[in-house]
Amino acid sequence: MAKKKKSGPDLAARFAKLGEAITTEAEKALFDIGVKVKDHAARIAPKKTGKLAAGYAVRMRYRGKKPVAVVGTLVPYATYVEFAKDIGGKPYGKNLREPGRVLYAALDDNYNEITQMVADAVGRGLGAVEGA
Repeated sequence: MAKKKKSGPDLAARFAKLGEAITTEAEKALFDIGVKVKDHAARIAPKKTGKLAAGYAVRMRYRGKKPVAVVGTLVPYATYVEFAKDIGGKPYGKNLREPGRVLYAALDDNYNEITQMVADAVGRGLGAVEGA
């Protein structure tokens, strides 16, 4: 018996399933990445009162159809810790890394692990569709 050829619509449906599976896994990984950055930021944030470290949170948002993990805080002085410098050009606050960007540092410090988390999510998405 001859093997049945796959049609264009069949291939399109298979690619659509792959895309959906990868997107689902990527969204899960995106939230996990946000949590990793949040937790690391809490560990390296200045801890005079502990409010900043305790105030970091992760929320999933969408820009159009694209999911975005937002890591931030409502602590009023967080903006100064993250971006501001004093008159002498040094970071605002004590014990801050140059230039004092806690969230950026948390992202940079975990770059390799985050890259692996993304690759793993894509792999899980690919593996979730049988016959792909």
